[in-house]
Amino acid sequence: KNDLLPIDSLPSAAQLQQSKSQTEVGETAFGFRCGMGTAEILRLVGKNALAGSHGDLLTLRTAPRPSPVLDSYQLVVSPDDGVVRVDGLARVDAVGGELFHSFLALRDATTAIYGSPDYNIVKTGNYSASWDLKATLPGNIDAVVLFGGSSTADHSAATAPLLLSYECTGFDAYLASKKAVAPVH
Repeated sequence: KNDLLPIDSLPSAAQLQQSKSQTEVGETAFGFRCGMGTAEILRLVGKNALAGSHGDLLTLRTAPRPSPVLDSYQLVVSPDDGVVRVDGLARVDAVGGELFHSFLALRDATTAIYGSPDYNIVKTGNYSASWDLKATLPGNIDAVVLFGGSSTADHSAATAPLLLSYECTGFDAYLASKKAVAPVH
């Protein structure tokens, strides 16, 4: 089964963008709020949406407000602080321009919400953009990162990952706490 979207079925930036207040924009990612606990997440999407879990990571098949470009969602749920990161993921066709067009659709939709990215690189095979929201937007989301790229150095892979990630306030502290308790090898 081919789960990849043909280029002509990709949504426009206008289709991806949803009308939201500044408060909602600063506090939600695909309908998930920073700080939500696992039980609340599963009540929101249903237990059938759970594709897997490992430690603090939940993998879901859908979101309360899913993107038509993305096909799964991973949430880092801190035992102390709830959701600290939300990732929307897809594997897209790396041949024929789908990766590039999918990246542009997500970048344009995200730009329509948060303004121009602070960092934006578009080069053959690897694309990235990021928005630092700490000083510009009230709410619980500190950063948004978009990445699309080949998983091989020569860009020969048939599919490539596409990731739209929202980092909540507290994500850096969560990472630091995990590094502090990580075993030394």
